[in-house]
Amino acid sequence: AASLFAEGSHDESKLVSHSKRAVGMNLLLLVPLVVMIFVFGDKLLLLFGDEYTEKSTALLWILALSAIPLGINNLYVAVNRVRNNMMTLTIISGATCCLTMGLCYPFMCALGVIGAGAARLAGQSIVGVIVVALMLRD
Repeated sequence: AASLFAEGSHDESKLVSHSKRAVGMNLLLLVPLVVMIFVFGDKLLLLFGDEYTEKSTALLWILALSAIPLGINNLYVAVNRVRNNMMTLTIISGATCCLTMGLCYPFMCALGVIGAGAARLAGQSIVGVIVVALMLRD
């Protein structure tokens, strides 16, 4: 997202092509990393002990999944920073925050600490779906 902002600020006429490339690079980097966390995350958490691993692996997986919509959302924010569209930035950031925080309490009541990760995943994903629709429209 930072690279997209820098490139877009330098030459806004190429913002669309830079954005498409940034989405591809984002997914190319994030998807394998998420898969690696699913495969090796529990082993990595063993550094903190068996009990920690047992109670934290699912949360790690959920947070790893949330990186994908987060990456897409950050790219959309970068595009709107280049376009100096502060209203959209405020709405996207506010919606993500309100959704995540609003879902956190009920999810934590139902799922414990995993609920906090689920709230983050839900908040980022809901906004991410809207962002993808907006990106396709633009």
